[in-house]
Amino acid sequence: MAQDSYDINPTQMTATSDVAMPQDPEAESSVLSAMMISQDVLQECLIELEPDDFYIPSNRKIYLAMREMFDRNMAVDTISLADFLKSQGELERVGGRPYLLDLGNNSLALVGWRRHVEMLRRDSTLRRMISAAAQITALAYDAPEDTKEVVDKAERLLLDVTNRDVRSTELSLEQIMGELYEELGANAANKDRVLGVSTGF
Repeated sequence: MAQDSYDINPTQMTATSDVAMPQDPEAESSVLSAMMISQDVLQECLIELEPDDFYIPSNRKIYLAMREMFDRNMAVDTISLADFLKSQGELERVGGRPYLLDLGNNSLALVGWRRHVEMLRRDSTLRRMISAAAQITALAYDAPEDTKEVVDKAERLLLDVTNRDVRSTELSLEQIMGELYEELGANAANKDRVLGVSTGF
């Protein structure tokens, strides 16, 4: 199935003209299969992944369709997904029913889906780094008089790449307080345990 080059690589940037952007189509297909087969995997992937983590436009469209169906409390399975994509005029553009059936029949995808999610996030981060580096290079070649403005823009571009990984390690106040409450409850239930820090005196 032919893809529009701009859809695949909106920035039209690569490290060199002969090197493709970081991607793994097999990992993308595997993650979509796992999402289609398991409701639990579907929910986790909708939290962990973003549309741009899918490099192949057809896979990105399928992911977006799954997310919209999930938000509407619709069942996400091969037949329902095909019907939903058809109603949007996207079914043939993503490979038609045969591609969706192949995804739905790949039960082995459940074995390594977590690793494949990591691969998608890694490649997506690398693509954003390449895009940011190209934009920074373009800014520098413009030879502006105010280099501080260029440095500031470069810093913002690089921070945009890393912010996602920082956010993924953050815990909400609700999570922290929940864990603290459980720990305090366990300590209160254990009457024999000495609370506080032992000094040895």
